[in-house]
Amino acid sequence: MLCGMNDHELEERLQGHLLVGRLNAEEKKKVIDMIPQNILTNLKQNNKEIVTTIKQGYNVRTRWCKGQRGDMTELQYLISKSKEHQYVYYTRCNSEETTLQDIFFADPESIKLLNTFPTVLVMDYTYKTNTYRMPLFEIVGCTYTKMMYSVGFVFLFLGQEDHFTWALKMVKGLLFSKENMPKVIVTDRDTAFMNVVGIVFPKTDTMLCFFHIGKNVRAKCITYCKVKPNPPKNAKVDKKEVKKDKKKNRDVVEKIVSAWKELVESPTEESYASALLKFKEVCMSFPHFIVYVKTTVLNLKKNL
Repeated sequence: MLCGMNDHELEERLQGHLLVGRLNAEEKKKVIDMIPQNILTNLKQNNKEIVTTIKQGYNVRTRWCKGQRGDMTELQYLISKSKEHQYVYYTRCNSEETTLQDIFFADPESIKLLNTFPTVLVMDYTYKTNTYRMPLFEIVGCTYTKMMYSVGFVFLFLGQEDHFTWALKMVKGLLFSKENMPKVIVTDRDTAFMNVVGIVFPKTDTMLCFFHIGKNVRAKCITYCKVKPNPPKNAKVDKKEVKKDKKKNRDVVEKIVSAWKELVESPTEESYASALLKFKEVCMSFPHFIVYVKTTVLNLKKNL
């Protein structure tokens, strides 16, 4: 303020202003039925002048959900909805039977799809996606026309072998015939989970997820494959030289990742052998990275 007057121009739009960004009754009804990540996009498509924030949209959904839940806890509400929609669900408590540890639930239609298309299953879990900080374990199947479907979901107390064993046994129990077991289970390289797969599904092969492995390889490549090591924190450096080194490092990483993709996407054994030689040549200056790929990702002990 300057002499009782604003010393800057007024904003043309009151973006983020709580009162101006309030949703009307019609917009609130629409928000309740929207996918959370699409709330702001859909609102702006219907009203280009709207200045609400995504947080306000989330708050509307949260208040509505609490109203629907009433006096029930989130877990009680989940179980009540599972019963209402005739979901198959299983729960497991701790040894004292005082605390719920794991809960598995699956849609009846998903169970039918599982028994029709059990050949390939993809399994993965994520951390910190809910208030209780319980890992969410998801099982996905694949049809013969390469369409994906959800088999079931599990909230696990911990991502340990005992909890994975219980979850996989629940999945196995959904299969009507012992002869109709999965042929392949795809996952990331989680040692605890891979050990459990061999116990619960002894005749099922385990494959590593292309996306997760590629992500890990790129991350390790950035760490190990540097043209020059990073300078000490307090050392005086030439900014231009640092910029050049960063560009060189990026070019090296992209070159190695490109060779890696060519290797893992090889359609034949002959093309794989050729791509392997190229990969070895590109990574020759970075032995630590080769050791990582050899021992963690690919079985290349005879070739590297």
